[in-house]
Amino acid sequence: MAAATDRYLDHVLSLVGFDRARNPDHPVFLALAARGCTTFYDLFYLNDNEVKGLSYVDATATPPFPVPLPRGNQQALLTPIAYHRYHEATTGDRLSPDDWLSIQVPTINEFILGPHRDAYLPGAIGYTAPTVAPPQSSSSKSRATV
Repeated sequence: MAAATDRYLDHVLSLVGFDRARNPDHPVFLALAARGCTTFYDLFYLNDNEVKGLSYVDATATPPFPVPLPRGNQQALLTPIAYHRYHEATTGDRLSPDDWLSIQVPTINEFILGPHRDAYLPGAIGYTAPTVAPPQSSSSKSRATV
């Protein structure tokens, strides 16, 4: 059985179809546990190459052997990261773990089917993390208007 995780991680994973209560031995939970990803923050530390490298041990095989996580599962795991980036870029606000608890499946499904998901995926070509512009001094403001 997969290692226990926090409620925030479980909720985020349930948004993309992985319900620990219904299927605790799903390959996604096994692969994340094997990678040491057991908390909400661990998920958001993953980059696209790390997700592509996730695998789990197929205990039903004799002898058991590592199996790469299916591509669809990899894409699902990257979706919350992309949504977090999209939300921050469009609202200027970061989502806290408690904010994530208020997000429901229809919101994520709309994001998946909408035009923005691919642009905010980790490793997306052309994606740049949002930056905060440094405050301008009053002297630089006056020079800009001269």
